[in-house]
Amino acid sequence: PDRLARGLRSKINSQRWRERLLKGADEPLQPMSAWQREALQELHGLGRKTLTEYEARRFVAHWQVTGVREERTTTVEAALAVAGQLGYPVVLKVESPDIPHKTEAGVVRLGVQSDVELSQAYTEIMHNAEHHAPNAQVLGVLVQEMVRGGIETIVGLSQDSLFGPVLLFGMGGI
Repeated sequence: PDRLARGLRSKINSQRWRERLLKGADEPLQPMSAWQREALQELHGLGRKTLTEYEARRFVAHWQVTGVREERTTTVEAALAVAGQLGYPVVLKVESPDIPHKTEAGVVRLGVQSDVELSQAYTEIMHNAEHHAPNAQVLGVLVQEMVRGGIETIVGLSQDSLFGPVLLFGMGGI
């Protein structure tokens, strides 16, 4: 009953918002702050349309959307240092705007438990990235805290030439 009530409340709120929007009574957007505008300019300066997970997470943090603790690394030594700060277990993922489907490319390792395991996983991830997409721009390896429980989601935004802005929201993870 609780889930049903929450679902109905959400549907009612959505309908009320839609009705206000159709009547032209849309709520005004808050203007971007200077640091939000600066973050947007930084992304435009990348010269590409696709962001990496790390870049996207850093960007949305300017709007108080938070995620896991993480750091992008470019060497095994740096990854070991970050894992030491975060504490094991950690997650390793390749950082590349050219490899969006990391699991299929074999460039994700979950539950890395030790320095030895991390060193091996880092090497395998870089090898798999090179094998999967030889011409991909690889920016490093993302070291993230391993989080258990909760619901993992994926959120994306794209500008489609036919449909305009398109929002992706769904179940995340492997």
